[in-house]
Amino acid sequence: MIGLLIAAAAVTLPSHEPAAVFGRICASCHGPTGWGTRALARRMPREQALLTNRRDLTPEVLHAVLRHGIGSMPSFTPTDISDAEIDALAAWLASSHPARPPH
Repeated sequence: MIGLLIAAAAVTLPSHEPAAVFGRICASCHGPTGWGTRALARRMPREQALLTNRRDLTPEVLHAVLRHGIGSMPSFTPTDISDAEIDALAAWLASSHPARPPH
């Protein structure tokens, strides 16, 4: 029984910090070399295609895109990313966020 408690205590839950959420949910497609960035770069200037360069992604826009998907981007459920995480991610993207995740 004690071994189970120790093992349960050792489980690491994902961070809800915006940079970590970006890394967990967005970066694989929307990092500098990601498929999503390349797809967006066909429709807009490259510097705008990279989400971490954007300052115009409001919570409303992110909620709509993340919950419903757009183009080939899938939708994400509240289990994947919570509403509070989306709000924090929007604020992080809108800021200068010096602690960007590694790409």
